[in-house]
Amino acid sequence: MHDNNSFSDENRLTEESEEPNISFSRRKVILVSIAISVILTAAVVIICVETKSDEEIGQDQSFPQYNIMKDNRDIQYMVNEAKRNRFQRIWTILDEKPYLINIIPENESYSLLHIATLLNNTDAVYKLSNFTSCDVLVKSAPTVKRKNAGGKTPEQLAKNNVIKVYLKTLTEEHMQERFGNTLVFFTTRAKGEKYNRLGLPLMLLTMSSYKKTFFGNTSLSPSDHFQNLLNYTFQSSKVRLKNVENEVINSLYGFDANSAKILRVNTTRLFYGRIIKLYTGNHVYMEMNKALKREALFDYNTYRPRSSALHFGPYALMLDSVLTFWNELIPYTEITYRGVSVNISSHYDVNMTFVYLDFVSTTDDKKIAESFAGSHGSVLVIDNTHFCAWQPRNIAKYSEFPHEKEYLYPSGAEFLVTAMDGRHIFSQTG
Repeated sequence: MHDNNSFSDENRLTEESEEPNISFSRRKVILVSIAISVILTAAVVIICVETKSDEEIGQDQSFPQYNIMKDNRDIQYMVNEAKRNRFQRIWTILDEKPYLINIIPENESYSLLHIATLLNNTDAVYKLSNFTSCDVLVKSAPTVKRKNAGGKTPEQLAKNNVIKVYLKTLTEEHMQERFGNTLVFFTTRAKGEKYNRLGLPLMLLTMSSYKKTFFGNTSLSPSDHFQNLLNYTFQSSKVRLKNVENEVINSLYGFDANSAKILRVNTTRLFYGRIIKLYTGNHVYMEMNKALKREALFDYNTYRPRSSALHFGPYALMLDSVLTFWNELIPYTEITYRGVSVNISSHYDVNMTFVYLDFVSTTDDKKIAESFAGSHGSVLVIDNTHFCAWQPRNIAKYSEFPHEKEYLYPSGAEFLVTAMDGRHIFSQTG
């Protein structure tokens, strides 16, 4: 069952999110957050969305653009060199781009650390594992040709006992210390709008890793607006359905292989519907949203994704493109509600603008949201009457649990708090 995290997230107070653009203009959605106490008093937060042009968003040299083509070439080069047991140039690339170290690119089963381990290259294993961005517990991925290659860590593949013993000492606890456990709730307007224009790091990194799958031989420019890239991703699924389907399923193998199998279909329409259905189940959405929220801690140069986050890249990219561009999903223009199991009213101020980097589930049934919030939680009340990039989509038809009447916001929704009240719910437009 899509349990009581459907419209609430117990970690939402401590995790961040970002927003994607659906059009080149922006508006702000009005959100009312009601904190429900034992005596059912309410603290209200109202949020709205206003139009912003690309010129207003502007360019910020301290927030560098991401070069999909350059990173794609570097990824392919490193994998090919590693297979030849030549690592010297790889160190130069990783010193500049440590965020590439855990990548398993399209049609490949192994990361750089897997390859070094299989080659019994002790020096390369030591050096790779000592990069602070290296996830030693990275799991291999299956491919069309190597269907049984997935789910193995480098330590599990090691034949050299010295390497095996060494890798065994690098536990999950060590990896958590390395990558940190900082939890975030939302990100700032400034960073959210930059990410919306240029793209979320995880999704851009996915485009680099799976460039041929999503873009074929098309050359991409660093100046391409993220919405154009997202639209191209959606269109590519129509002409390269099997390639896209295979990569999304294979990338999820290390997380939840059985659930991902529902994506194995014969038509694009079924594929899009199953992409949504997979989100509404119990397994994928929480971990994927955590990976998206964590992006708020970084810019493009400092992004350090764990391998577990990379598993969700192709799926997150497809979900965002389906929510944004599939014409069977009509933007919803009325009130939606989101129940949160803890009181979050203290995290909001009137006139505060913030961005959720993850996908946000809501319902049009206030009673359902209040049941998720419980007696001590909060309910966000969102007025979607004004057209904006982040209006939610009615996904109940495709949901695992249609009775929840779920409406899903694309990643990166931007909200403006316009009012707070101790007892009443207010809805206003921006």
